Amino acid sequence: MLASLPAPVPAAAGPTAAAASTGPTAAAAGAHSPIVTGIAIEGLTRTRPSTVERILDVELPAPATELDLETLRQRLLRSGLFVDDLRIQLVPADTATGELTLLVQLEERWTLIPLPIAAYGSDGWVGGAAVVESNLRGSGTFLIAAAMLQGDGASIDEWRTALGVSGGVLQRGRLQPGLFLSAGVGEVVLVSADGSEYRRFRRATVSARANLDYRLSDSVTMGAAGAVSVTEVDSDWSQSQRPPQSTAFYLQDVSLTAERRSRVGHFEAGPFAQAHYRQGLPLDGGKPFGTASANVEYSAPLSVTHKLLIGARATLGNAPATELPALSGAGFRTLPARGTRARRAVAAIVELEPALLRSRWVTVTAPLFFEGGVYTPDDSLERFYGPGSGLRLYLARVAVPAVGFTVGYNIETGEPTAGVTLGMRL
Repeated sequence: MLASLPAPVPAAAGPTAAAASTGPTAAAAGAHSPIVTGIAIEGLTRTRPSTVERILDVELPAPATELDLETLRQRLLRSGLFVDDLRIQLVPADTATGELTLLVQLEERWTLIPLPIAAYGSDGWVGGAAVVESNLRGSGTFLIAAAMLQGDGASIDEWRTALGVSGGVLQRGRLQPGLFLSAGVGEVVLVSADGSEYRRFRRATVSARANLDYRLSDSVTMGAAGAVSVTEVDSDWSQSQRPPQSTAFYLQDVSLTAERRSRVGHFEAGPFAQAHYRQGLPLDGGKPFGTASANVEYSAPLSVTHKLLIGARATLGNAPATELPALSGAGFRTLPARGTRARRAVAAIVELEPALLRSRWVTVTAPLFFEGGVYTPDDSLERFYGPGSGLRLYLARVAVPAVGFTVGYNIETGEPTAGVTLGMRL
């Protein structure tokens, strides 16, 4: 049927073509299905054609019935390099033989982005800047350099810096490696359930991390990583009766991510699940530790401009104070300051995100959420729950399109919380 079409087959016909490949029409066509012999790409100014071909991951020549155009479109959208209104279609390459060409028409996003970093909460403020390039030299390579300060009031308690690179020229088939370096010096305060400080110490940390992701399919990815983290604690400075010991760890991580998301308007809809486990092996003696976490969520499109998110997150482990990750993001936005370094926490969230304004350049939304859960800041089990709202701007033509802030209220403690977030996905 495709061979008889003199005009292009639009991208919207992708799922139809894929469905036809398993139906009676395709069975009758058999070997008479037209062959797609090449790819033509229009609209590139900075991106290399080989980068687009790597993202499409199509082996040609191939029968037209084996190509799901909508799947190919979603792969390009997930890369974050191109605007949403890209088109993929099949066009005649040779009318005599019936051969077809896969025509990709797209518009690139702006990928070199300087970003301010700002957040404020009951535990102090964070400020800094980052430079993100998600299409280095047109190769699709992601590069980030960042520097941050953290403090309370007029005092600066900690500084951190990070450098990372992943994907692009490092990618080999479905293998995507990455390398990240970070360092920092500063003060850490851990707070007990009654609000009093029980650990206050200064530390210097240096870490190097290499990770490797393998894409099993469009919806399932496995990840592994190894890192070395060295933390030197200044015991003389520490104002604590029991400051943690200086540590040197080898950290190994494994993760499994499964998702069936598709682009709907300015957001991704569908289920998402991720499980992660980290094991820390001391390089200078001591007992190993382990930390497991899970994140499950479902985004339902109420329309092309409204989204409903339902999710749950959990973390459980016995990491030492120097290796505790900060709990943040959806599910933990109303968590009080003393809970951000908890070893164990469980949270659930319901969020409605209606759009206030939608244009060719930006979509403005106002998320409304309610979240809550339990955590263990020390040896006690504490609750947190409360509502929140905010504002988000999805910029259609930059590679870091989401900019937003949230304000929450913890009903259990009566504490307000606030934060600013920038990123690919909120």
